[in-house]
Amino acid sequence: MASQEDRRGLQLIQNYKFETDLAGWSADPAYVRKTEAGFNGGDPFVEYNGVSGNFDNFTTSNDADSGMLVEPSTTYTVSGTRTANFTGNYPQVQINTGADDGAGHAFPGTTLGSMRFTAAAAEARWSLQFTTGADTKRVWIRFQGLGGVGRLRLMELNLTKDAAVQPYRDYFNPGN
Repeated sequence: MASQEDRRGLQLIQNYKFETDLAGWSADPAYVRKTEAGFNGGDPFVEYNGVSGNFDNFTTSNDADSGMLVEPSTTYTVSGTRTANFTGNYPQVQINTGADDGAGHAFPGTTLGSMRFTAAAAEARWSLQFTTGADTKRVWIRFQGLGGVGRLRLMELNLTKDAAVQPYRDYFNPGN
């Protein structure tokens, strides 16, 4: 069995369960941390309420000196659970090699992978695989509204050094 420190090294997203707040995340106003009886086991989640023309962002550690440490030329999988219901464009998730410009509109660097969410009335797993470049040392995860109207709920996030899609794993609490 891996030690607590070994498990910590496998989960690269800080505050991946949004335990008490959104520490380690940069959230535009349309993204809020919530809890709701009967949803996600009563555990916290992030909710995005999109309105027409809204392009708000929710990113990991939104500054050039942070980001999540990764290894060059390595395959990773970012995954989570979500519900989504939109009219028009659904939000997307992107993996970038540069921090947000501070206004939430542009990332310097390269987009390593992106995916648009699809409809899911019930909680459903999603995943996106990407491979870092030979000189990539940090990445940022960015959730972005694309102007559609609706609601996206995000929970149980993982970023792992895996080539295969994995079920949700809570590395800090191995029984979960």
